[in-house]
Amino acid sequence: MSDWTHILMLDADQKHQIDIVQMMARHVIDDPERLIIGGLYYNRREPFLPLAWIEQDGELYQIHKWEKGLIEGLALIAGGCMLINKKVFEMIERPWFYNDYEGLQEKKGDFVYPTEDIGFCRKARKAGITIYLDTTINSPHARSGWVDEQTYRTYCEMHPEDPELFKELAYEKI
Repeated sequence: MSDWTHILMLDADQKHQIDIVQMMARHVIDDPERLIIGGLYYNRREPFLPLAWIEQDGELYQIHKWEKGLIEGLALIAGGCMLINKKVFEMIERPWFYNDYEGLQEKKGDFVYPTEDIGFCRKARKAGITIYLDTTINSPHARSGWVDEQTYRTYCEMHPEDPELFKELAYEKI
């Protein structure tokens, strides 16, 4: 049996902060019951929305407004910057990671993001595991340049007519 307690997933097409391990670990040190913690990063396709979703009234919405800090109770987060406690793999059945397009493909006709991390998050939530997101983490996503919060905010300013970008959703940091 191994002594490891967590797995940290960091995608190679992102530029992670040098202290990413410490940033993620501090949440676990503060509260060991936090089993899944993600870092905020953005889709590299327009409209560059954050790759984090909440569920309201049975519908999934990508977050739009948030405070800097730790958000509790996300529905789905992308796995390119995710810390997972080993207990999670004991609480959900295999396959842990699988492609799950339900509810996302219908929402955006050309939306091709749903990957194995979506299925993982759905299984975790079904098992009663709370998903957290640290919005202070900045992991720009590779495109022809780096897609980050400024890319997303600039796009929003240039496309004020796009109602999908401006849904009023509130998030409390903890």
